[in-house]
Amino acid sequence: MSLFRRRSPAETGAVPGAQAPDAHVTKELSRVGEDKLTCRLDIVDRETGSQAQVFAYHGAVYAVALQGFTPGVASRLVSSGRIPIETAAELPDGPDAGRIAVHRGWIEADELSDLHREFAMAALGAIAQCRKPQITRVPDAVTDAFCMVPLSWEPTLDSLTVRDERLRRTWEGIAPGSDPARTAFVMTSVSLPNALERPEVRALLQGLGPGVSIDEAAEQCGFTRAEAVHLLGVITAAGSARRDPEPVGAPPSGCLRTPEEFGGRSVDAADLLT
Repeated sequence: MSLFRRRSPAETGAVPGAQAPDAHVTKELSRVGEDKLTCRLDIVDRETGSQAQVFAYHGAVYAVALQGFTPGVASRLVSSGRIPIETAAELPDGPDAGRIAVHRGWIEADELSDLHREFAMAALGAIAQCRKPQITRVPDAVTDAFCMVPLSWEPTLDSLTVRDERLRRTWEGIAPGSDPARTAFVMTSVSLPNALERPEVRALLQGLGPGVSIDEAAEQCGFTRAEAVHLLGVITAAGSARRDPEPVGAPPSGCLRTPEEFGGRSVDAADLLT
């Protein structure tokens, strides 16, 4: 059975949206790689109208943008313990946040590239699972926003399969049959063991609460859904958090909290790279 086949949460408890990569998307990205093209792919999910852009340089992907989503660079730096929350207030939203953090010596350029890679991989996984996409290739289009070390498409596709399986299995183990966008966890009286006292773990734990979905907690911390679910799996295994049975409100209509939401619903905002 394909790991990506669309299955309802009631059937398997899998994270909603897991399904086979769309052949149109994978073929187009493979063609870009084989022909070593420098271009931008404008992708529209016909089911929701959601828009995305994928930038390639000599056939390798180096930047991805999703309508309604901006990587939380400042929040991620706080969650990783690199800067205090007061310092994060000095960083703007958008692509300049990372550049300023590097310029001020808070992180290295390679670290920023790795951060952008996490967001890009999550975005590519969602884009690859869009149904009936409309794809337009724009030759020689480039961007310097949210860039990472260029990734070859074929090994990237293999990595996406591994990411999806890891996310699916972890979520099945802690909240089967539910949606991370509508499921909350709360802290228990059990303290984190010393071995788990890492900034990222502590940040997510403190972000949990009644009415706060896992996607919302991820957004607050600057995590992708995959990162948040992995950390949540560790926290719940230690007994420091439990699922809250109370329902969570619907996600906001104007934005995406995590890249993995792309294609699952329409959004109003349009802040693609140029």
